[in-house]
Amino acid sequence: MEALCYLRLDKSFKTYLALQELLVETNLDSNVISALDKAFFYLLNRELDVESKRFILRFIFYVLSKYSDDPLVMRHTPEEEELFEKIVKEPSFLHEL
Repeated sequence: MEALCYLRLDKSFKTYLALQELLVETNLDSNVISALDKAFFYLLNRELDVESKRFILRFIFYVLSKYSDDPLVMRHTPEEEELFEKIVKEPSFLHEL
């Protein structure tokens, strides 16, 4: 969570575009997608203070846990699922990617 609060602006835009693409693939209601889209946009805005970004992250996690019946909120391959599980078991593995 903390890392998203400190993204550089040029990387933030690319991250936002990737998040938008993932939202399109979900089975979420259009209002939920719109709310998440706005939350991701504001989260990646460098002008917000860290506490505001933390609040937005809490909102995103709340929405995903409440409205998504897919725990990863996207379609994923068996290979991706295996990789995700490996990262959950050993978070430092993410740095090696």
